[in-house]
Amino acid sequence: MAHPFASVPLGFSVMGRRTLWWGGCAWDSFALPQLLDEEPDVLVASRCPACDTPHAWVVGRDAPPPGEQVAHFLVPVRHVWDDVVHTCRHQRLFCSTRCVDDWLERTGASRG
Repeated sequence: MAHPFASVPLGFSVMGRRTLWWGGCAWDSFALPQLLDEEPDVLVASRCPACDTPHAWVVGRDAPPPGEQVAHFLVPVRHVWDDVVHTCRHQRLFCSTRCVDDWLERTGASRG
């Protein structure tokens, strides 16, 4: 990983005007327009880890994109760098808190 980019798919694709990247996580993917002068906005795509519903947002520099989705960060901040790939793989966007609950139950993970 070279934050905010990943060299392996971790759940997010980010399309600029001419380049397609893998985003390291929700946080990193939505940050790209802030970091790349030549990309005033990007298309971020992902799927809900619980129900597999596809989601896509045009993400710019001025405000968060509209949407009812919720972010879930499984790893507490104090442990983010213990295993950054595991951390990023589990910073995901869900359709709703119900989807978060379903995913946590299915995976046996604790709420982040």
